[in-house]
Amino acid sequence: MSKVFESKEDLINRWLNDYKMEYESEVEILNFGIEMIDNFPEFIGMCYPNIKELSTYCSNVSELPESIGQMTTLEEINICTSNLVSIPDTIGNLSNLTRLDLFNGSITELPETLSNLTKLNTLMITQNKFDKFPEVITSIPSLTNLECDKIFGINIIPETIENLTSLTCLSFEECNIYNLPECLSNITTLKSLFCYGNQMVEENITESIKEVVIFEKKGY
Repeated sequence: MSKVFESKEDLINRWLNDYKMEYESEVEILNFGIEMIDNFPEFIGMCYPNIKELSTYCSNVSELPESIGQMTTLEEINICTSNLVSIPDTIGNLSNLTRLDLFNGSITELPETLSNLTKLNTLMITQNKFDKFPEVITSIPSLTNLECDKIFGINIIPETIENLTSLTCLSFEECNIYNLPECLSNITTLKSLFCYGNQMVEENITESIKEVVIFEKKGY
């Protein structure tokens, strides 16, 4: 069952009813549209015990509540909001999470608890405010798809990237990267490495990884 809220008033009333009277135990998908909410109430984690997908495109949302860690059935989180500045440590409790999309936010760091997400295969942190590549990412070996586009603070890919032994697709489009570490050749599963819009010189890329590097801008 999917739940789409038609107005902010409808949303608030539904949340209050869920919290005070009965839980929406059958709801599996929550999708909040543009400008519908200012922030998630802390009790949201207790309202939807069977939720599998949570999405919002509300620009006012600046943080996720600590109670999100109680939504342990979550498999997918999609957050697109320019004001999002932090992710709670409790996200590490989401043992069933397979996809985390934090597009176009103002996040500067990721919690170390992300390393607990042993089923996470897709992580997208495109267009955030990191001043370097978040090292905790290299502690998530289940990742197959990692997208870090348009993060101008990233100029170095750490050698520990080779810990991501399941990666098939890696994207650093429009960052400030000058060189690709040779250790990327140790990721034998890697099929595509998108590097459009960086400062690197194609001739300086080692032969061992040249065959997976793509300089053309990827399409969606």
